[in-house]
Amino acid sequence: MRRLLKSALAAAAICLAGQGALALDDDALRELASRDDAGAFAAIGRLELGNGKFCTATLVTPQIVLTAGHCLYDVHTGARHDIADIVFQAGLRDGRPEAHRRARRAVVHPKYAYGETSLVDLAHDLALVELDHAVAPEVVVPLPLGQDPRMGGRIGVVSYQFDRSERPSLQEVCHVLNRQDGALITSCNVDFGASGAPILTFDDQARPALVSVVSAKAELGEQKVSIGTDLAQPFRVMQAELERGDGVFHKPAPKVLRMGAAEARSMGSAKFLKPGSGLSN
Repeated sequence: MRRLLKSALAAAAICLAGQGALALDDDALRELASRDDAGAFAAIGRLELGNGKFCTATLVTPQIVLTAGHCLYDVHTGARHDIADIVFQAGLRDGRPEAHRRARRAVVHPKYAYGETSLVDLAHDLALVELDHAVAPEVVVPLPLGQDPRMGGRIGVVSYQFDRSERPSLQEVCHVLNRQDGALITSCNVDFGASGAPILTFDDQARPALVSVVSAKAELGEQKVSIGTDLAQPFRVMQAELERGDGVFHKPAPKVLRMGAAEARSMGSAKFLKPGSGLSN
């Protein structure tokens, strides 16, 4: 575990201790079981990666989805997943998506190093996936990007998790505990499969706005937290990378730090981190 991450988590622990009501006021996860419940979140879907593995991703333009960069790597080999195996199912509920599209190409943020766990690395843990065909706005409306949330600000998260893989789940109230080096530490509840899930604000009650993407799960004592990314500058960088490219993007992967048996057994890709103890099972 990098000292940078440890110190940032310690700072978040101090913040949490001083603002204990934030954690107490956080909502529990609830499944979005009906189409009415899930309607505002139809742009959020399951990103299938092959061999039963998946992450969560969000449609941000009619033909581009945003997810975590580490989702595009095979946890066993460290190699990029074959683009032909990647499928996005927008608004998936009980086997029925609002839209089903295959991936055409993908780009990971150029500063992201797979397997590294400092906050600087997690802040760049982002990827854009271009779909083979656009999703018509009358079918699914992409989610807009919102303003950076303030410290202590209310946020929410929608995700597909390994034990809730057939329906999206919503935590409508969690909070920003700290921000450092382009990363957000939040009280949002995530688990395997939630990697790439959108962290949202609800300032406009008609439409949520996307302000961060879940990269990792961590622990502050007994408090479970998640680590996300600031989006504005990294998103623009990736858009430029996608516009410059003319095919499938593949870059050599660095040496991978394994995430243990729990990761290998799971169907998702979220990382588990503990201050001072390295990557845990």
